[in-house]
Amino acid sequence: MALDERRPGNAGAAVGFRIEHPQPVGAFLEHLVGMLQLIGIPQATATQHAQTIVDLETALARAKLSPVEASNPETTYNKMTVAELQAMLPHFDLGTFFARFGLSTDQDVIVSEPDYVRALDALLVECPFEHFKIYLLWMLLN
Repeated sequence: MALDERRPGNAGAAVGFRIEHPQPVGAFLEHLVGMLQLIGIPQATATQHAQTIVDLETALARAKLSPVEASNPETTYNKMTVAELQAMLPHFDLGTFFARFGLSTDQDVIVSEPDYVRALDALLVECPFEHFKIYLLWMLLN
């Protein structure tokens, strides 16, 4: 099994814009607000939600490998047990997650970006749960 934060059609969180360039981020914020309004979220709330989404995407992007690092199989092939992964991600119950999908935790996993997993765990502690609900809503819309 491979654990990879990337989704089909998306090279990863926040790859579409650079953190240091405000113009593309501004355009992305506008896009987010528009998309959220299309599903009935009022503009003021959509604006707040959009900023939450960008903040989470930015925090996750900071932990991602560079494109050069990500293209190196030696960097991205990190075989470990589920227990080792759980140690990197203690604030997410992998046992329940695997069980819900009918998967065994008695197997090895390949983690493409361990620093990304650690950053995700830190965000699970730092960010209110509501922020993750907003982010997951965006993932569903996107």
